[in-house]
Amino acid sequence: MNTFKELIDSVLSRVGEDTANPDTEILPVIKDAINQAYLILRSTVAAQTNTLTKDYADQITLENNVGIIVDIVHSTDGRLGLREYNRAADMLYIFSPLNDGTLTIRYIVLPNRLVEDSDPVDLNPLYIPALVAYGAYAYQLHRRKYAAAQLLLSEYQSYLGRQTPVEE
Repeated sequence: MNTFKELIDSVLSRVGEDTANPDTEILPVIKDAINQAYLILRSTVAAQTNTLTKDYADQITLENNVGIIVDIVHSTDGRLGLREYNRAADMLYIFSPLNDGTLTIRYIVLPNRLVEDSDPVDLNPLYIPALVAYGAYAYQLHRRKYAAAQLLLSEYQSYLGRQTPVEE
């Protein structure tokens, strides 16, 4: 499964809708659900990292695709601790006085929203069924089939792993 269109068709097939002539009311629901699941998966269990190099400054403007910051390394002073910087929206504030140099910022890349039918789904193939399950979940929820929706949500969540500790 390589494209957004193939993913949409898989969701439609899973819920028994006609892929050649789908209900136009349900397509935006399915597309939004796929994008939500895609963002969550790419930000957590299927995260991809990238690095950004910036000249040292007290305030640094980050790019739009910067998700969670994994770590920051200064060219001469080394790795910064979590208390030495803070992120607020698209700004990164450095609190520690550092020497002149560059900062290498490693971060989780936020994916681009899938919009066009030909947009590639940049995700490990093992997680594709999770996207289909979440799209089907949104479909069933929209159709007010709550029992089926709950099963599909549980299936999707199984790909994320246990998020909260189990009480013993």
